[in-house]
Amino acid sequence: MRDTLVSREARWALQCASAIWGQEACCLAACDKTENWDRFLNFSHYHGLIPAVYLGAKRCGIELPAEVNEVLRNTTYLSMVQNQRYLQEYKRLSEVFEAASISMMPIKGADLLQRYSSQNQSRPMADIDILVQPQDVEAAAELLCSQGYQEELLGCRREYWQQSGYHRSFLKPGIGVGAGIFVELHWLLDNPRPGPVLLPELWERSAPQAEHVHHVRRMSPEDVLFALALHNRRFAFSLSLKMAFDTADLLRRHEGDFDWDYVLKTARNGKMRATLFFCLSQAALFFGARIQDPIWKALGISMLRRSRIQNLLLGCTEYEYSAKKNKQLFLRTHWLLHDNYWEPLRYILQIPQEQFAKYYGLEPYTPRTECIHRWRLPYMLWNLITEN
Repeated sequence: MRDTLVSREARWALQCASAIWGQEACCLAACDKTENWDRFLNFSHYHGLIPAVYLGAKRCGIELPAEVNEVLRNTTYLSMVQNQRYLQEYKRLSEVFEAASISMMPIKGADLLQRYSSQNQSRPMADIDILVQPQDVEAAAELLCSQGYQEELLGCRREYWQQSGYHRSFLKPGIGVGAGIFVELHWLLDNPRPGPVLLPELWERSAPQAEHVHHVRRMSPEDVLFALALHNRRFAFSLSLKMAFDTADLLRRHEGDFDWDYVLKTARNGKMRATLFFCLSQAALFFGARIQDPIWKALGISMLRRSRIQNLLLGCTEYEYSAKKNKQLFLRTHWLLHDNYWEPLRYILQIPQEQFAKYYGLEPYTPRTECIHRWRLPYMLWNLITEN
């Protein structure tokens, strides 16, 4: 299906990235390479795929133009260095949490890079994401501060992060550009909302990260899938293929032992069927993830929504990035990533002033922002009309 992408540059980048798993090594050598290397690099960079593209091409012995190869190589090695620095810090923090008897588990990069050591070179990691239980948030925050971290409020009041968010951000300052280490302390995997708990069996299904460890846990592979899918739903760059690459790799590694019954039951009970369909569609369309027809059918996505999601993925994954375009695409995906239309509408009706201000580039606590937030529906409609 990725052959339906408009440009050869995107097809070439995706084939190189997939080759890191040993796929398509033969067809890569005969593939029609691009002449528009800037577009190739921009696509790879936007989707967080540069290390995978570089290592995949290297695995297949593909010769790239010297200047292109240099950009890919330098970016990959910088990513490798940062990965090791963040992983070392995560391991240190995990020992601190274990000693303090605070249950925690890594999510996203911190989890995947340890779970699958062969990914250490290819999966960029921008921060350390850890999940704790809601009742342990304050104790975990105090523990991070005792380890030299400072809470980053990012221009918002502390009450907003504590009451309306799903994570808090912490920075351990360092000397030099990029020397600091960011930690995101999560207690939820999605924005808080009324209704059933999204993953009620998450902690029960987790396992100790290592022998003789009790409080540092590791998610089941099925819950890792949900963590990736939910990240895409709330993430401003929902069309980015970084999480789709992770999803395809996860499914490839657990092809014979993945508990689809649990996944389908949890998606249905938590009203996450559309979110899961979107995530799986990206992995299947662009990285060849093998998902059996009964799984697609059991998700129960209507033909109309299925068509709209696939058309969005195939038509907009290659778009030229701009803040304006990204905002429009976020609104489009926002309506498609929920099982009904009431839930995204309720999110807009109840959106905190801080999130609204961030989306529209406003100062969060000025009288003007407060007024606009109060009249947000006509304001959003006006922006939608004038931006188009």
